[in-house]
Amino acid sequence: MQSIAIIITGQLSRNSKKFFLRNFLNKIKKFDLFISTYDEDSEFINLFNKSRIKYLNYENFQKLKKKSYRINGKYYKLESISSPLYQWYHLNKIIENNLNILKTYDIIIKIRTDMLFQSIDFLTEAKIHESSIYAFTDCLFYGKSDHFIKVFSDFYINIFKIYSFSNNKYLTINYSNLLASDISFEDPNNIKRMNLPSFLIDNTVSKTKILIKKNIKKLNKNNFNKEEIFIIKKNSDKIFSSERSFLYQVINKGYLKNSNLKCCRPRRFFNSYLFNLFPYLDQLLFKFKKNLYSKVSKILNN
Repeated sequence: MQSIAIIITGQLSRNSKKFFLRNFLNKIKKFDLFISTYDEDSEFINLFNKSRIKYLNYENFQKLKKKSYRINGKYYKLESISSPLYQWYHLNKIIENNLNILKTYDIIIKIRTDMLFQSIDFLTEAKIHESSIYAFTDCLFYGKSDHFIKVFSDFYINIFKIYSFSNNKYLTINYSNLLASDISFEDPNNIKRMNLPSFLIDNTVSKTKILIKKNIKKLNKNNFNKEEIFIIKKNSDKIFSSERSFLYQVINKGYLKNSNLKCCRPRRFFNSYLFNLFPYLDQLLFKFKKNLYSKVSKILNN
């Protein structure tokens, strides 16, 4: 049986306590927890089994959002960059302060508290590839502990060094890893978030992968005219894109695989109303076949 460490970052009070207890807490109660959150969420911390909390960090949100970082010669406060950046601050804090103990676990998984997901118990027996991160975008992802730490220990610093103001730029891609990854033209692992040479773009991912394989030497050597052939993103004023940066980080350090943990992320309307009105709706969703479940997930996320 594989040991699992669960990482929980940021705001815990994204939904009602009833939803939190039924759809989150009950599914992670057997595993050790590493939490970095905010002072105002202490009442949610009291709902956890304290013996399972191996690390707990509280941040003052008002002070945190005023922290500033140097990007391209200028200083920016966290509040002016992007709200998803906070989760990476918390994750970095957890890894930095628990590096040695996290390595003692077989699997590390990071989960948002507002997600609807099946019990993670089966992961204790699941076959996990040594160099892969299994993900449902940047909301839920997991992998072998050594590889998880390898991928995310420098992600936060790379946000400021590499990924900021990069939406209209070409960033180096490990195309060999991309070929072996689970990607699509739709979420959750949407390759359209990455700036690729236009000669690779086709109407199907399978054809795109054929074109990558055919041109792999040229691609790995960056032997092409970037100024002319890249599809340029138009939102260049955005400082940071979390899901896009996540793809680059994971693929450049290993393989990206679809999560085999069924999950979706309900919005607050569903948290506070629909799932409270129908308390067994989550169980019903997970009985659907895979393709039907996918459609339901998209409805909940749109």
